[in-house]
Amino acid sequence: MSSALRSVFPGVSPPPPPSGMLALSDADRLSAEMSAAGLASIDVHRVEGIWRGHAGDAYFEDTEALHGYMQPYAVLDQADRERVRAAIRTFIAERCVGETVEFRTPVLVAIGYRI
Repeated sequence: MSSALRSVFPGVSPPPPPSGMLALSDADRLSAEMSAAGLASIDVHRVEGIWRGHAGDAYFEDTEALHGYMQPYAVLDQADRERVRAAIRTFIAERCVGETVEFRTPVLVAIGYRI
């Protein structure tokens, strides 16, 4: 979504992500948050996360409700949403295997023990 929004509106900066998203996206901050919550022996690993879904219009059927919660997309009028959807279609077409789209991204997995 962010790539599509940047391609359609290159001069507009997206709003900053919620603070919780930032805390959970950095291994050191995630470990510190877990420690502050009373956990010890914290072990954080970065792994590859893979999201797979339907390609084409089925992608939008599966994700439209989620996109509505994304503030930069939610505030767009219908014409601008269609422009963003066209950019997403291009992005998806480049990442399709048959009728499936696959997105890979790093994910943090953390384990800790209650003190």
